[in-house]
Amino acid sequence: MLRLQFVEGRPQLGLWQACPGDKAPPLGILWRPEVVACASDTISFAGTEQSAGRWCYQVWFCEVHNLPQALSLQRLQNAVDANHEPN
Repeated sequence: MLRLQFVEGRPQLGLWQACPGDKAPPLGILWRPEVVACASDTISFAGTEQSAGRWCYQVWFCEVHNLPQALSLQRLQNAVDANHEPN
């Protein structure tokens, strides 16, 4: 499960194996995520992740099964229209 939230004013995308509210820690945290690609049933996100004390640029992808084509096209258009300039 992916969950987008703001922590100290910065966007954070968390990846959990279970459902919200589970006490298990996230499998990963992507800071300052942005949508970088969206096609068919796959959405790709990019951002920074801390791994073994080092900050790394990461790209995650998420498969959304049975996504209607119209919604997929709308998500792609939203990604194209988004401001991708660094804040």
